[in-house]
Amino acid sequence: MRLASPHFTSLRFASAQPFPYYGRCALGYVILDQNNITNVLARSEEPLVYAELPWELNGTTPVVVYTDGIRPIGNDEFIIYSGGGDTVIEGFSIKVNID
Repeated sequence: MRLASPHFTSLRFASAQPFPYYGRCALGYVILDQNNITNVLARSEEPLVYAELPWELNGTTPVVVYTDGIRPIGNDEFIIYSGGGDTVIEGFSIKVNID
Protein backbone atom coordinates (compact mmCIF):
# COMPACT_ATOMS: atom_id res chain seq x y z
CA MET A 1 0.00 0.00 0.00
CA ARG A 2 1.22 3.48 -0.78
CA LEU A 3 1.85 5.84 2.12
CA ALA A 4 1.30 9.62 2.03
CA SER A 5 5.01 9.81 1.29
CA PRO A 6 5.93 8.16 -2.01
CA HIS A 7 6.98 4.97 -0.21
CA PHE A 8 5.07 1.74 0.35
CA THR A 9 4.24 -0.26 3.45
CA SER A 10 3.30 -3.84 4.13
CA LEU A 11 1.84 -5.10 7.38
CA ARG A 12 2.46 -8.71 8.39
CA PHE A 13 4.30 -10.91 10.87
CA ALA A 14 4.28 -14.70 10.86
CA SER A 15 6.44 -17.33 12.46
CA ALA A 16 7.37 -20.98 12.29
CA GLN A 17 7.72 -23.43 15.15
CA PRO A 18 8.83 -23.15 17.83
CA PHE A 19 6.52 -20.19 18.31
CA PRO A 20 7.97 -17.02 19.82
CA TYR A 21 6.27 -15.20 22.70
CA TYR A 22 3.82 -13.50 20.32
CA GLY A 23 2.38 -16.78 18.99
CA ARG A 24 1.75 -18.10 15.49
CA CYS A 25 0.95 -14.84 13.73
CA ALA A 26 1.17 -11.19 14.65
CA LEU A 27 1.20 -7.81 12.93
CA GLY A 28 4.31 -5.81 12.08
CA TYR A 29 5.33 -3.49 9.27
CA VAL A 30 7.97 -2.82 6.65
CA ILE A 31 8.42 0.41 4.65
CA LEU A 32 9.85 -0.01 1.16
CA ASP A 33 11.56 2.55 -1.07
CA GLN A 34 9.27 3.66 -3.91
CA ASN A 35 12.12 3.45 -6.45
CA ASN A 36 13.49 0.09 -5.36
CA ILE A 37 11.13 -2.13 -3.38
CA THR A 38 14.05 -4.37 -2.42
CA ASN A 39 15.37 -1.45 -0.33
CA VAL A 40 13.85 -1.64 3.15
CA LEU A 41 13.69 1.84 4.72
CA ALA A 42 12.26 0.76 8.07
CA ARG A 43 10.72 -2.28 9.72
CA SER A 44 9.31 -3.23 13.07
CA GLU A 45 11.66 -5.13 15.31
CA GLU A 46 8.74 -6.37 17.39
CA PRO A 47 5.10 -6.99 16.47
CA LEU A 48 2.68 -4.08 16.74
CA VAL A 49 -0.20 -6.39 17.60
CA TYR A 50 -0.06 -9.98 18.85
CA ALA A 51 -2.25 -12.44 20.74
CA GLU A 52 -2.85 -11.21 24.27
CA LEU A 53 -6.63 -11.00 24.72
CA PRO A 54 -8.57 -14.04 26.02
CA TRP A 55 -10.25 -14.82 22.65
CA GLU A 56 -6.89 -14.58 20.86
CA LEU A 57 -5.11 -16.80 23.37
CA ASN A 58 -7.78 -19.50 23.71
CA GLY A 59 -9.63 -19.80 20.40
CA THR A 60 -9.93 -22.66 17.92
CA THR A 61 -6.31 -21.94 16.97
CA PRO A 62 -4.83 -20.54 20.19
CA VAL A 63 -2.30 -17.70 20.42
CA VAL A 64 -2.98 -16.17 17.01
CA VAL A 65 -3.94 -12.79 15.56
CA TYR A 66 -4.12 -13.19 11.79
CA THR A 67 -4.55 -10.12 9.59
CA ASP A 68 -7.38 -10.69 7.10
CA GLY A 69 -7.78 -7.23 5.61
CA ILE A 70 -6.22 -3.79 5.56
CA ARG A 71 -8.11 -0.66 4.48
CA PRO A 72 -6.33 2.68 4.09
CA ILE A 73 -8.37 5.57 5.53
CA GLY A 74 -5.93 8.40 4.71
CA ASN A 75 -3.01 10.23 6.31
CA ASP A 76 -1.08 6.95 6.70
CA GLU A 77 -3.78 5.44 8.90
CA PHE A 78 -5.21 1.99 8.26
CA ILE A 79 -8.13 -0.07 9.57
CA ILE A 80 -6.95 -3.62 10.23
CA TYR A 81 -9.36 -6.55 10.25
CA SER A 82 -8.05 -9.69 11.88
CA GLY A 83 -9.10 -13.03 13.25
CA GLY A 84 -8.43 -13.70 16.91
CA GLY A 85 -7.76 -17.35 17.72
CA ASP A 86 -9.62 -18.28 14.51
CA THR A 87 -12.78 -17.69 16.57
CA VAL A 88 -13.64 -13.98 16.37
CA ILE A 89 -13.16 -11.10 13.95
CA GLU A 90 -11.72 -7.90 15.35
CA GLY A 91 -10.86 -4.50 13.96
CA PHE A 92 -8.51 -1.75 15.01
CA SER A 93 -6.62 1.18 13.51
CA ILE A 94 -2.89 1.71 13.05
CA LYS A 95 -1.17 4.94 12.09
CA VAL A 96 2.18 4.75 10.32
CA ASN A 97 4.59 7.53 11.26
CA ILE A 98 7.84 7.81 9.31
CA ASP A 99 9.99 10.72 10.43
